[in-house]
Amino acid sequence: MSIFAQAHLGHTPNYTTQTPPPENLKLAVQVECAMDMFLSLREAYPLAKIIMIGHSIGSWISLQVRSDFPAFIAYHIAFIML
Repeated sequence: MSIFAQAHLGHTPNYTTQTPPPENLKLAVQVECAMDMFLSLREAYPLAKIIMIGHSIGSWISLQVRSDFPAFIAYHIAFIML
């Protein structure tokens, strides 16, 4: 089993000393980045069962990825605090 994690753009402490441009913090860009990672994983591990886990806005982002690629995601767990 392998575990891959992705932080939201602009939310990785100590990764860079520069603040990302505001256009990179938009939700559509966050979703696009998550889809790019998902497609890279599918290419590298075509037979892998993928489990997506998201919290808060990450849940929504992961649902967007799942809606485009439902056949490739074995399980999806979304944590939303109300």
